[in-house]
Amino acid sequence: QKDTAILRAYTVDSLLWSPATNINCTTCDTVKVYPNITTKYIARAINSDGCKSYDTSLVIVYQPINLQVFPADTIICPGQTIKYNLNTNGIILWSPPNFLSNTKIKNPTAKPDTAITYTVIVADSVGCYADTAFAVVRVYPTPKVNAGPDKILAYYTSYTLTPAYSSDITSYLWTPAGNLTCTTCGN
Repeated sequence: QKDTAILRAYTVDSLLWSPATNINCTTCDTVKVYPNITTKYIARAINSDGCKSYDTSLVIVYQPINLQVFPADTIICPGQTIKYNLNTNGIILWSPPNFLSNTKIKNPTAKPDTAITYTVIVADSVGCYADTAFAVVRVYPTPKVNAGPDKILAYYTSYTLTPAYSSDITSYLWTPAGNLTCTTCGN
C-alpha cells in the first residue's frame, strides 16, 4: 500500500493536473497522488474565454535513511581528537554525550580518554524513517615510564640511568641530549 496525499483544486472551470503520473485523476477537483519522489503537482484551470490560472502543491516524499558514520571504528592515543561526519542530514542524536562537542550535529568532535561506543540516530522531521549507526573508539593505553629516584653525584661522575618501562614501549628519546651517550636507548 502506497502512502497517498489528497489534493484539492476549487474551480468551476475545466481543470487539468500535471504531471499525469502517480495520480488517480487528472481532471478531477479532488485527486489522490502517490508519488515515489518529491513532486510538484500543478493544477491548471481554463475558463470559457481561454484564460488560464495555475496553482501548485508540493508533495514531499521522505526516503529511507541509510546512515553511515565516518570513522566507524577508531583507535586513538589518549588526548587525541576524532572528527566525526555523517553521510546524511536530519534530526540527529548522539549518545552517550561523554567527550562529544555536540550531540545534535552531523560532525561533532570527540576526545575520549577511555574506550567508548557512540550510538547515533538520524530521523526525518516527520517521523517516517530513522536509522542508527555506531562509532567504536578504542584508546591505546598511556605508556608508563619511571626514571627512578633522583640522584646526587659528584661532578663528572658517569651514571647509567635504568628506568622502568611498561611493556608496550617501542622507542625511546632522552632530552636534553647533552652529556648522554645515547638519546634513543632504553638505558
